[in-house]
Amino acid sequence: MERTRNRPQISKKAIKEARDEIYQKTLSAFQQKGWGSLASIHELSGVLKEEYDEVSDEIHASNYPMLIEELKDLAVACLFGIACIKSKTMDW
Repeated sequence: MERTRNRPQISKKAIKEARDEIYQKTLSAFQQKGWGSLASIHELSGVLKEEYDEVSDEIHASNYPMLIEELKDLAVACLFGIACIKSKTMDW
């Protein structure tokens, strides 16, 4: 990743906090929805698009607290998709 000299730098603490929040959101999602795999790559595509659209909506609304929540939801969807692919549980 290229760094721009004029940009403020984020801290390792901020990265760790974000990672921990995503991890907690992931556990919560599994508790609510169970550990079943996505059915197909097409279902994954739909989930990712829905989450991305929600992120986009919050960006346009300048609603930063909800934007953070939607970014976490998108991150959880990405993690879940990777886990499903690595588990070889989805039909292509």
